[in-house]
Amino acid sequence: MRQQKSSTGSVDMQQSPLRVSSGSHNGGCMILNLFNKNRVSDVPQSLYAAIVSQARQPVFFLRLGFPDTVTGRFDCLALHVYLFSHRLVGDGHPHAASLNQDVFDQFVRDTDRALRELGVGDTSVAKRNKKLLRGFYAMVDEFADPLDRQDEALLGEKVAARFSVRQEDTTAALDATALAHYMIASDRCLKAQKTESILAGRLDWPELPQQQD
Repeated sequence: MRQQKSSTGSVDMQQSPLRVSSGSHNGGCMILNLFNKNRVSDVPQSLYAAIVSQARQPVFFLRLGFPDTVTGRFDCLALHVYLFSHRLVGDGHPHAASLNQDVFDQFVRDTDRALRELGVGDTSVAKRNKKLLRGFYAMVDEFADPLDRQDEALLGEKVAARFSVRQEDTTAALDATALAHYMIASDRCLKAQKTESILAGRLDWPELPQQQD
């Protein structure tokens, strides 16, 4: 499948969302893709697979400034899990809350597996996992209000404050304005989808930001 190159290596569309490209990081294959191991029809896992697929699009690393590292890939994935969760929070459907929790649980399990396959020892996995997940909960606290208000300028400030500190290994500087615009477009797109469709395992995302040459 086609790859797009960056100065940090290649972003492979078939890689796990947290797998670092072999072109620039020692060790190469770090994490196997969960969905290459098990073909699933379960709705929470199908939705999580759709979230993973969106979060590993090369544009987020080559255009919007997420680092092509384990932490950068986690941040991008966590952001998309957050956008999905934000859609279901407060939804009045009787199964919305449980589905939201099931998808989040899948995310937590995938993160735990990723750390173990990276070679993180058993005694360190829980601490590293908690540290990564604190970043997710920070998104909930920081992004919810400007996202609900559709305040792109304020959301851009929050995005810059949250992710700019992680710009240790990037192809492009973080484009907080473009990322905030994408988040609001995603929020609108997800809210436009009927809950019944999501409960059936279907998930649509907005058009991706354009890759600059």
